[in-house]
Amino acid sequence: PGQADLLQADVWWRGRPIAHDAGTYSYNAPGVFDGAFNQSAAHNTPMLAGREPLQKAGRFLYLPWPEGSAQWLDDEKLFRASHDGYGKDAQVSRAISVPRDGVFEISDEFKLRRPGQVRVHWLLADLDWRLDATAQTVTAKIGENDYIVSWKCASRARSATLVRAASDSARGWWSRYYLAVEPAVSLELLFDVEQEVKVTTRFTPGGL
Repeated sequence: PGQADLLQADVWWRGRPIAHDAGTYSYNAPGVFDGAFNQSAAHNTPMLAGREPLQKAGRFLYLPWPEGSAQWLDDEKLFRASHDGYGKDAQVSRAISVPRDGVFEISDEFKLRRPGQVRVHWLLADLDWRLDATAQTVTAKIGENDYIVSWKCASRARSATLVRAASDSARGWWSRYYLAVEPAVSLELLFDVEQEVKVTTRFTPGGL
């Protein structure tokens, strides 16, 4: 792998990105963007909080090489993939389905060897997203309607934060072109886990 973006997923609606990839920016640059977009934390991925699944071993090489699986289920109505980037410490899988036309549900499952904290991250398009941690939603206007990103879990998130274009880090930025960055909006969800947890994020266009 040239980037540690295991299980990365984009969500597009009517030809526009809602949650998109961070891009690359540069493979060797000074400052807060140095290698930041090559890390799993910059992408739309499930991961152990504060712990990358792979370690950089060269300019375009990460080790150890992970193994994974991917398959269609339920008559190809659900796609599921997993990886072993954390070895015996954690099993991580992601399932994507479309319960209704235009609606995406993405379920991330974690099985941990010991209690810890997990992170689900979405790099959202640069819109005026409003966070309601109590309702477990972020909402933005697209045209005349609200677009809603919601999440659910058996336990409430330890924290849910929304950051646009951070001044002291690469969080809330993306690179459409090499050596160029633009604002985006970073939604980070953190959950405390004893052993197993499932987090489902739902992307719902207005009016559905």
